[in-house]
Amino acid sequence: MFATHFREAAARALLLPRRRPGQRTPLWAQRLRAQQLMSVALAYPKFPITLETYRECLRDVFDVPALTQILRDVKSGTIRIEAAATDAASPFARSLVFDYVAAFLYEGDASARRAQGPGADARSRLLRELIGGGELRDLLDPAVLVEVENELQRTAEERRARDTDEIHDLLRTLAI
Repeated sequence: MFATHFREAAARALLLPRRRPGQRTPLWAQRLRAQQLMSVALAYPKFPITLETYRECLRDVFDVPALTQILRDVKSGTIRIEAAATDAASPFARSLVFDYVAAFLYEGDASARRAQGPGADARSRLLRELIGGGELRDLLDPAVLVEVENELQRTAEERRARDTDEIHDLLRTLAI
């Protein structure tokens, strides 16, 4: 996140010039130049772009002043904390749930693992630590898997084609 905001701040300050005026610069080239600039700029703690990036991250993204006030209110008792059981994951936990499902669905798929990037294995280890030992596939209900497969294959009663138009759509969808 810091690198992304640094790149944007450096571009706003015109420190990342375009090599071809009037044409877009590929994102990978922008990232490479920003990374080179950041490696030099971080050696100077008071470099204006570095300071602006810290300000953006801490105030605009994380809103640390508001967090500090909330923590003060929790400490003083103005804000009360209560545990709640919910049917769905919180917005904070949704990414963990999504990563969990993706880890199960694409387990053993090397191309998917490469596409996820280098942090995928670390996230999987963290998830295993959070939910405890055991295989991830043991946590899924086999009946649910069969139900989902029937829906996707259009063999479930509510998903079957009922007329010629739906048969045409079904053939187009499944034949592609």
